[in-house]
Amino acid sequence: MVDRGGRVTLVNRRWEELLGWTAAETAGPPFWEFGTPTWSAGRDPVASDSG
Repeated sequence: MVDRGGRVTLVNRRWEELLGWTAAETAGPPFWEFGTPTWSAGRDPVASDSG
């Protein structure tokens, strides 16, 4: 998991270990768009994964 600056964070690693989800997945698209190229480029990774 990377933060908005592209860095892997201890909090996000622990969050994922405990819950099985990354903080970005828990927060949803408004968070993801800052941290991932897919959302930044205007593409929905969930929609593109589903076919």
